[in-house]
Amino acid sequence: MTSLKLQRVLLAALFILTTSACGDESSDPAEFDAPISQPNETAEPDWAPDCSSDTEHFTTKLWQPFLSYQCISCHQVDSIASNTRMVLSPTNMQHNFETLWELARIEDATGPLLLQHPSGQGSSEHTGGNLIEMGSSNYRALEYWIGRSRQNIACPDETDGEELEPGGDGDGELSAMQPGPRLLRRLSHQEYRNTIHSIFPYSIDTDLSLAPDNVVEGFANNTDALLVSPLLADQYRGIAETVALRAAQNISGHTSCDPEADGPSTCTSQLLAELGQKIFRRPLSLEEAQRYFDLWYDVASEDGYLQGIQWMLTGMLQSPHFLYRSEIGTLQSQGDYQLTSWEIASELSYNLTGTLPDEDLFHAASSGLLDNEEGILSEASRLMQTQAGANKFWEFMESWLGLDQLMLVTRSTEDYPELTPSIRQSMLGQTRRLTQDVFMGGQLGQLFTNSSTYLNEELGQFYGIAVPADAATSDGFTKVSQATEYRGGILTEGAFLTTYAKANSSSPIHRGILVREKLFCQTLPPPPANLDTSPPQMDLSKSTRERYLEHSQNPACSGCHNLIDPIGFTFEHFDGIGRFREVDGIHGIDASGEITGTQHTNTTVNGARELSTQLSNSQDVQACFTEQWLRYTYGLHQEPLLETTLENLETNFVSNGADIQSGLLAMVNTPHFRTRNADPEATDTTAQDLTIVWTTNELLGGREEPILDSPSGPATPEGLSVETIEASRWNSGACFDVVVTNNSDATITWEIEVPLEGNLENIWNAEVTQNLVTSLVVHGVGWNASLAPTGTASFGYCTSF
Repeated sequence: MTSLKLQRVLLAALFILTTSACGDESSDPAEFDAPISQPNETAEPDWAPDCSSDTEHFTTKLWQPFLSYQCISCHQVDSIASNTRMVLSPTNMQHNFETLWELARIEDATGPLLLQHPSGQGSSEHTGGNLIEMGSSNYRALEYWIGRSRQNIACPDETDGEELEPGGDGDGELSAMQPGPRLLRRLSHQEYRNTIHSIFPYSIDTDLSLAPDNVVEGFANNTDALLVSPLLADQYRGIAETVALRAAQNISGHTSCDPEADGPSTCTSQLLAELGQKIFRRPLSLEEAQRYFDLWYDVASEDGYLQGIQWMLTGMLQSPHFLYRSEIGTLQSQGDYQLTSWEIASELSYNLTGTLPDEDLFHAASSGLLDNEEGILSEASRLMQTQAGANKFWEFMESWLGLDQLMLVTRSTEDYPELTPSIRQSMLGQTRRLTQDVFMGGQLGQLFTNSSTYLNEELGQFYGIAVPADAATSDGFTKVSQATEYRGGILTEGAFLTTYAKANSSSPIHRGILVREKLFCQTLPPPPANLDTSPPQMDLSKSTRERYLEHSQNPACSGCHNLIDPIGFTFEHFDGIGRFREVDGIHGIDASGEITGTQHTNTTVNGARELSTQLSNSQDVQACFTEQWLRYTYGLHQEPLLETTLENLETNFVSNGADIQSGLLAMVNTPHFRTRNADPEATDTTAQDLTIVWTTNELLGGREEPILDSPSGPATPEGLSVETIEASRWNSGACFDVVVTNNSDATITWEIEVPLEGNLENIWNAEVTQNLVTSLVVHGVGWNASLAPTGTASFGYCTSF
């Protein structure tokens, strides 16, 4: 079990035995009816554990990774939880051992209090909420500790020297990596948009707005959270109809087949084989091809070839095989599931580039090149060297560090009038370029210490840094040196500093929490409900640091803020929008700080650059990065089956100098990437046979060819005449004027069909009844909807090509 896992396991569980975060002094009589025990710092206790390894286990598995920084922040003498039975000592390890050993033996009506209460199973409600899921690594770690305390687990000398791990089966600590569960992963919104644009490039200007997805730990691609609400389903339908219409209008871009020369059925069969593979990210089975061919045939028989193509594609774009990524696999003799080469191709492409496989990857899947580790690693290396690979890594970084909120955070226009939307966008451009530059061939630490950055002229003026205009690239950015005492790396750039600040000032809390939770993976408990968490009032007679010092003096706050504020203070040379400052108002700046409560990084620092240097070499940060990337790429959060995989990946990443691409390749080379854990409820034993190649005659099944689209154009209703005049034309579009005349002796409410060249952009003095592939069905508006004998109505429309 890694220290990072135990941090979130026992940190939350043991902390909540007494109180919610700092500040809630109410107690549950069932928990706290025992007398208060204060640690004796001088006397050596004569109590001894039952097994010689118990104290070592406590130190390495509980104290070092978890209790030493998280629980003790409130659970010590003169702190908020000093009136409870769990009072820990910074120095007396024997006292801490005894305290937790005894707490593990306490029960309420439902079972062990240490386990039941934080998981929501206790007889009384936990004021801090349910913090541990049943069956999770945290839950099993507590089960193990309770078993040790109650002597339900044998001592090492009774198991031939093997120490059982949480969730073990009696065979010793599990070291081999295991695959995770089988998954159907709905495309995230970004993956969905990327896929649509890759298959249908002319849809780049199509509105692909979708209802926001749930975000888990900063990531919007968690498998369990990607649900399809009725609203989202309707949005998928609308987009599918729009994109399919444009695909039918641009059919020549998808196939060279000529329906007049080759036959409409032949062209449709060819389209199913070629375009269908992109949409489903694998070949269609014979059954699937028949289903969509029949849909095309039914529509085309009445409305023509292109109309059939439109509605066939509309159906395919709403299929689960398009909307979901399959990681199911086929059952093997040993009981696990081997992912197919097509599933591995999608896994590689979406995890490393954020979109569907390219032609090379499709070829690798179809030719068996992904059937072994060498082929998979070769394709992974290629994908990471593409611009799409760099873009995907930036997408991860943006979500991990929360920089996607930069365009949304509010700032006082009175205090910060210089922070324009353009400056915010340039800040993101700066950090994105640095991130992608490091990704293409660097180590994680370079993100925090890189002495160069990317600026355009506007951002250079904002920072007060000279940008040589003659060195700018086509997008206006220039790589410049910023090897100064204060700047260097992403934590000293405007994107981070502006995102994590208050509306009218800097914020040591926001910046400190970011480092603590995102870079050390230490989730802090929320403040209690009865605690005023408002920031200190503005007081020009005090510096920001002086105003926030109250946190360290208030027992209700000090435990957590002693972990947060000393890190946040190191950024005080930067204001609320990331500009360097020598003074805070009229006050000199003290940017000294300290990192505490970590396994490998505890030290004093002075300033953001010195902090960044410590983070760049931190094993804690390297391990946290590995965990964050695993969550992001696998779409899973705290999956027990992948704990050993995470341990191995963390060790590998640290030992390889935190080289980013090597770390990602190691993740590709895990069993989880190729196989899935056995599913006892599964009944399927074989995958669909995708090797069958169908023929057009098989699909047509003896039916006659459907009609082609009429080459003569739309028919004019009886009694009306229609005159269409081309008003203007340019390279990418045209506009038309239309006059409708009633030649009958009766009043007519008119509806006509006019030819459509390209895509409709706008229409005036009429409304669209149907937007067909090669024509528009339109009718009049209120004032010209009805025409008297000899009456006329005029309207116009424009199209784009």
